[in-house]
Amino acid sequence: MSANSIASPEETHATLDRHAGRLLWVFAFAVLICIRMPAILIHGRFWAEEGSPIFQDAWTMPWYGVLTPSYGGYLSIVPNLAGLFARHLVPLDYARSL
Repeated sequence: MSANSIASPEETHATLDRHAGRLLWVFAFAVLICIRMPAILIHGRFWAEEGSPIFQDAWTMPWYGVLTPSYGGYLSIVPNLAGLFARHLVPLDYARSL
């Protein structure tokens, strides 16, 4: 298909099927996690091994400084973002480590 052509209905349908399939797998994975650890939905917990130090950094550093520290020798943007969001969106009373 060239850059100027319009996708056929079959191609559009195939693309939607791929996206729906991926979304279904993500949903199924989320359901399995909830079945395996239902207390997370009720009580929550720090995510990943780095959760506690990232949360502490989020309280003591500027937001942009929380995104770049490396724990375990690799850069983890997703846990860093999760800790940053937890610091700003959830009351401190809910912070706990399991």
